[in-house]
Amino acid sequence: MKLRIYCIGVVAFGFAMLAGCTEFIPAGAAAAMNGTPTRVKNINDYPEHLVYRIDDHRFITIKGTESCVGTVYFYDNRIGIRTPVAATGLTLGDGLFRGSFAIDSKFIAIPIIIFSQIRGPLLYVYYSRDNGKTFKRFLSGSEDGIREVFLLKDENLYVARVAGRGVTGYSSGFLYDISQEILLDHEGFAQQPDSHRIIPSQIPTDISSPSGSTKWECGPVLSQ
Repeated sequence: MKLRIYCIGVVAFGFAMLAGCTEFIPAGAAAAMNGTPTRVKNINDYPEHLVYRIDDHRFITIKGTESCVGTVYFYDNRIGIRTPVAATGLTLGDGLFRGSFAIDSKFIAIPIIIFSQIRGPLLYVYYSRDNGKTFKRFLSGSEDGIREVFLLKDENLYVARVAGRGVTGYSSGFLYDISQEILLDHEGFAQQPDSHRIIPSQIPTDISSPSGSTKWECGPVLSQ
């Protein structure tokens, strides 16, 4: 009887550990977990796709599958930086941010999709105040398919949601000063969310990256 209780406890602990490590399961391993035979690749086996160009020397890539599930990297060729930011992607979908995106700043902010077995798809903001050498993060909310907008001008990061069908403009908006460290609550959201809330009309619509691009794409593979 004691042996049986011990075995049940070990199995339960194993499932708990697996649930807690969801963010760290590499791309390609999910099929094996569902019972489909597969060879789990090393991260170096995957190609690296250009997904967004900020300007002539800064860009974002995803090293991963053909649908861009993998690890996001930030590059600054002018100062020789290649920084791994975070793993991104969903089991049913890709790792691309699907909203409008622009950076006109020395600071960096990157939206990352992360799946949680407890809370489902989540959208995090990874931001850097040291030219992309290191990143911190805060939770933006659930990734529920509603198109969002990330616009970074100088130190001001505007995060908004597009209004519903038949309605123009934005349905909500938040403003974050990423020149300062953003303090978090116990769930990972920015503290005092009402202090970040702005009315949609305060969100500028003329922010663009020097590249002119406003969308992420699972683009060409970088030459090795």
